[in-house]
Parts: sequence; structure tokens; C-alpha cells
Amino acid sequence: MGVKLNFSKYLEFLYLKAFINIISNKTTTKVYIEMLNHKGVIVKSAEENFETSTINHQMKDFIKTYIQETPYYYISTLDYSPFQGAVSSVKKADDQNDSTFRSYEDRWSYNTPKTNIIDMKNRYEDIGLDFLFSPFPLIANFFKEKISDTFTMYVLLSEDYLTLTIFKHSELIYARHIEILIENINDDIDELDLGLNLSSDEENDDDGFDEIEDIDEEDSIDLDDFGDIEDLDTIEEIEEFSEDEEVEESSEELEDIPNESIDSFNKDYQRFTLLQETINSYYHDSRYEREFIETIYIADGIGVSPDLKKYLEEEMFLDVYVRHIDLASEICEMAKMELK
Repeated sequence: MGVKLNFSKYLEFLYLKAFINIISNKTTTKVYIEMLNHKGVIVKSAEENFETSTINHQMKDFIKTYIQETPYYYISTLDYSPFQGAVSSVKKADDQNDSTFRSYEDRWSYNTPKTNIIDMKNRYEDIGLDFLFSPFPLIANFFKEKISDTFTMYVLLSEDYLTLTIFKHSELIYARHIEILIENINDDIDELDLGLNLSSDEENDDDGFDEIEDIDEEDSIDLDDFGDIEDLDTIEEIEEFSEDEEVEESSEELEDIPNESIDSFNKDYQRFTLLQETINSYYHDSRYEREFIETIYIADGIGVSPDLKKYLEEEMFLDVYVRHIDLASEICEMAKMELK
């Protein structure tokens, strides 16, 4: 009697498995690679950042360096479609035939438009795409030891998106995925304590944060508006000169703010307002029980400033816990789970 050989298993023993993990935002892309042997041990890893949001020649060359070593490679990325979602039911609604659904542990389900999957395949056609992961199960995996607890909100922060969920005893109650669009702040900046070491240390108005709309680098204070102090009395000269010095220093500080810091603050402020608006919207939605959110766990994938936590705690009286997350590493782990 002959012996049937499983050449597929034999080849897997000979070759490494390459996991290519790609995280893109509107301006940059991070590629993280792990090479595993047949026992699942990481033999080598590599990481590279590219100043592009598309698959360019440099990125392809970097990826091909590793996938040419083995026929077993798997390319993964995160789904950022603004039209994706998650629901507490595992059954597809009749009006959602244009979306692809998957359940999470038969407890709840997440979905994305079929057109989005086609678009992503076309975007990655030069290198291929094996896994498109939703941020909703990523949150559930990352906070797995927490979501079995009481009523709590869990948030994923990425560069251009905000993904929010509310769980109660591992059951999904609420979910939203929101795109962050940069808006500028107006010249009410002097009424706000930025908390980014970009403004003076003076204490700001309690309502100043809620009134901010736009900021413009060119909106620094014009010192010519303060007039000439030559004709003032001696005491008044000293007082006015001191005030002018403070104004001039403040103006110079604003002019020295780099564009990156302005953009960072704009996004942090928008993240705060989006969270605030979403929570308020949840409270006023008759589909949900009136249970108040007391705690938020944030998976920080971008290195957000401490100000977001501070504003949520001070403005909304929430208990906030922030934990760093490496998005590329997380989707790599999800890809490994898919192959088990």
C-alpha cells in the first residue's frame, strides 16, 4: 500500500510565512513585516514608513524583498471605509444586501460595503490583498479582557478616523466609525488653554473650548493696533510697556507654532468634539437605554497628546484610560488567527 504524501505541509515546513501588514493614512503609509517559521516563531521582522498613501515603487520593492523568499505570504490592511459599521445582531438586515457581513463570536456582527472591498482590491492589485480587517473586531480583541465588564465605551484612535463602541458584558450596544476632517480654529485661540505649550499659561474661560471654530497661522495679534505709548505719563508708560511686552511675546509664540502642531491640535480638538457629540447623540437616541457612560478606554494608535484625556475628564467628567496600540502589529495578529 502506498503512502500519500502531503506536499503542502512539507513545503510549509521548508518555507517561512511572511505577514505583510499595511497601515495607511492620507499622507503616509507604514509597512510592518513578520517572517515566521513552521512553528510560528518570528524569525525576522522589518518596518518601514513611506511618505505616500498609495503603493509606490519604493514600497513595492520593500515588500518584494520579503515575499520573494517564500510562496506563503499574506498581505493585510485595515478597513477605513466611512460607510462600514457594526450591529448587535448577527443577522443581516433585508436592506443591507450591498454589504458584506461577518459575525464576531456569534455575538454581534460588522459590515462593509461590497463596493469598498472591490475598491480595496483594485488599490492593491499590484501586490495583492488577502485580509481587510474591520476596526470593530480589532477593538474587541485589543480590549478582550475589559469588554466583559460593565457598561463602557471603547475607542480606537487612528490618524484620520475615530472608531467608537459601547459594550456591556461582551454584548455590543453601540458602534460608529467617523472620519476626521481637519478644520482650522479662529482667532478665539487666546480664549483657550491649548495644553500643548502653544499658548500662555493663563487660565482660560470655562466655555472657551466649546466656542472654538477656526485657527489660522496668520491670525496672530497685530501690535500696531495697540497705538503709540510715547505721550503717556511715566507710571502709565511702565504699565503699558509691560502689557505690550506680554502681547508681543504671545504674538511671537503664535507665529512660531509649526504647521504640524496646529494640525495636531486641530485633530485632537476634533476628536474631543466628535466624542462629545457622539455621546450626546447616543443619550438622545430612543433606540438605546438611558445608561450613562462613566468610563472610556482609548486605544491610541497615533500618540495623541494628553489634552484629549484632560478635556474628556474635565469637560465630560469621564474616567479615561489610554493604552498605546500598534495597528500594524494588531492586524498581523489577526491575520495569524485567520490561518489557524
